[in-house]
Amino acid sequence: MKKIDLLFNNTTATYKYFWFLSIIDKVRLENKTKITFDELVIDMISKAWDLIQKHDLNFGQADSFKAQIEELEDTLSISKDINTQKLKTLLKQREEAIKPILKIFTLYVPYRFLSPWIKFETNEQVKR
Repeated sequence: MKKIDLLFNNTTATYKYFWFLSIIDKVRLENKTKITFDELVIDMISKAWDLIQKHDLNFGQADSFKAQIEELEDTLSISKDINTQKLKTLLKQREEAIKPILKIFTLYVPYRFLSPWIKFETNEQVKR
């Protein structure tokens, strides 16, 4: 079995899927070879926004994506109907103000995402 086949073996939330889609888009559409966590998170949020805000999709009890998006909506007074490009622009402009919310998305996802390629017990081991 290939390592990428193992990528979604252990998923309790949708973050890993959105993380993966965001990486693909950054590389394929923007030809990026270096991507910051915040860039990926902003892209993840913009991908999930319509699903959560306009269609009221719930990803399950273990997933706090909806709560984080609602917190962003309240913090930045964003309309639920904002288009994707305007949302990305606004999130980038206000990145410093929303750092604590963005950080929530990077607590586990980047490290769990790498788990098929890197064996580790702590996130610090992955960073090293």
